[in-house]
Amino acid sequence: MRRLLLLAGLALACQKPQTDAPAPAASPAAPAASAPATPVQTGTIAGRVVFKGKVSPAAAIDHPRDPFCEKHKPTEGKVTRVGKDNGLLDVVVRLPPGAAKGDPALAPRAVLKQSGCMYVPRVFGIVAGQDLELVNDDRTMHNIHGFVKNTVGDDDTVLNAGQGMGAPPIVKKAPAEPGIVRIKCDVHPWMVSWMIVTDHPFFDATNDEGRFTLKKVPVGAYDLEAIHPLHGKKTQKVTVTADATAAAELAFTETDKAP
Repeated sequence: MRRLLLLAGLALACQKPQTDAPAPAASPAAPAASAPATPVQTGTIAGRVVFKGKVSPAAAIDHPRDPFCEKHKPTEGKVTRVGKDNGLLDVVVRLPPGAAKGDPALAPRAVLKQSGCMYVPRVFGIVAGQDLELVNDDRTMHNIHGFVKNTVGDDDTVLNAGQGMGAPPIVKKAPAEPGIVRIKCDVHPWMVSWMIVTDHPFFDATNDEGRFTLKKVPVGAYDLEAIHPLHGKKTQKVTVTADATAAAELAFTETDKAP
């Protein structure tokens, strides 16, 4: 009996003590599913800009020492142009800077041509920092000299590029901040254009009937702006609703003057 007890004790002593098995590692938590982005609801703003009053005819221009320009007989660029049913040309209609955000690709490609010793278009919109393509269609030398007013009212140059006859297109960047850039040709002083720089793509220039359309505008209430380089700015409140067109009509008169 004593021998049996001894053998049992030896057997117990030779057994390896059991240790608790390690707990299985916790599985990493699955990332929370992100909620799908809510599509931005948009609508359209469409309408006209009209002119009320007498329009003075363009003054005759002398074209010294440039036979090409003399042949094409360009007209003074700083004039009010009115089309069918008193529609006002050369107006950029836009949401105010900072009023909305949108893909710059919604804006049309910006091109300024020198054609017949005139800038075409006379007034145009562009997104801040967007490419501006400069094209010289004329068989003469031009340049594109752009200015903005600084805080004390002086002109600061923001663009200056010469473009000779047959030169390839030049691409320049629009200013990075909203503003109005007055463009002139230092060679032919009657050539002028205005570039309206905005920080979003919701703008349009009036056609020869004074019509404009702003597409894919986020829903909301806005103070719509119409900017004419000679007659200043007009505003109108509009409310854009989803998949609908808000109508707008703005009017300038001969007594309205840009500051």
